[in-house]
Amino acid sequence: MSDLCTNIDTIISLYASLQAQVQTPDYVASPTEAAALKRLKESGIPLVAKKRRCQSETQSNKKARTNKAETCRDMSRKSEAELDRIADDRIDALLPDKLPPGLTPHKLLELLLRPIALDTVEAENSLILEMACGFTVSEAGWDMILTAAGVHSDQKLTIQTSAAAAAAKVPGQAVPLVTAESNILSFIKINFADSYAAGRILLCETLFTQRAWIKLCNVEKGVHNRELFIAQNPTLFATDKTNGEKHQELMPDGKHWTSMSQFLRKERESLTRARNQASNFVQVFGLAAIIHPAVSIDSLSSRKLDLVRISKRLHVALQKRPELRREIEARADGNLNVIREFVAGLVGVDNKEPMRKYFTDFPSHVPLYNY
Repeated sequence: MSDLCTNIDTIISLYASLQAQVQTPDYVASPTEAAALKRLKESGIPLVAKKRRCQSETQSNKKARTNKAETCRDMSRKSEAELDRIADDRIDALLPDKLPPGLTPHKLLELLLRPIALDTVEAENSLILEMACGFTVSEAGWDMILTAAGVHSDQKLTIQTSAAAAAAKVPGQAVPLVTAESNILSFIKINFADSYAAGRILLCETLFTQRAWIKLCNVEKGVHNRELFIAQNPTLFATDKTNGEKHQELMPDGKHWTSMSQFLRKERESLTRARNQASNFVQVFGLAAIIHPAVSIDSLSSRKLDLVRISKRLHVALQKRPELRREIEARADGNLNVIREFVAGLVGVDNKEPMRKYFTDFPSHVPLYNY
């Protein structure tokens, strides 16, 4: 039985892989791939890449999966306009006519020390409302609050890398897009964003790449993705290969096409998804989106389709509510003060000024409240 399941899983995976490749823009299937795809279609194997289980399942697990599948099917039947309307209604019900006061320093510390996972509608709603409210300045000074909360110098040492990164460059300075994204992906792999301050730097660095990316045409984006894959996998290619030969190996009939396709799905698309949502949040809520500990490359990279759509539709909701928009934007100075002083308090005396300068310069390179 196990061999049969393994074979079925292999066939299904092959089918999903071929189907994904054929659906890629400008992709031309080879005669071998086309023949294999035809045979698989004629075999009646379902269009599913989900691993099949031979083990018996409990009735409750089956019911839970059935309910989830029915919900997904129900949403899939709705048009884009209907899904937008559902998102708009949710946002309108969530955001009040008059915002509560901004979150206190102690609330920010609570969010930092007890981070919320964006895995429920309630958590997503809390995030959106908290970003709209923004954060208030600490009258007592962050050093005192951090010390009282038990954030001591030994914990601050874990984020020296982020302080060095901030000191080494001016936000938005000219860096090749491939270099910038390759650095970001490398930082993610070594858990660069494990600490709060490092995660803020990573968010900002990711947003700096947004404007460069959207200026590229589709052909340029394809070249960029191949260059990014080469930069991330230097040992995959023979040392005597020219750059052109490396690119040829990443074409649909090339030896590394499958590896690059997996890289784009698992890493590149995740980064793009996170960057798009972070950009949407920053354009609506300004620096409050950078401050909030729940906003990170990791938390925004997974496929939370509802939150993706919500982030896209926020600007539409606020365009209809100019008074609320003005109230959110009126809290911009307070948010800037918080991000400058809070992160400066986390990185220790020697790195305070570079970090302050980094976040002071940020709004001049990434548009805030731009919708």
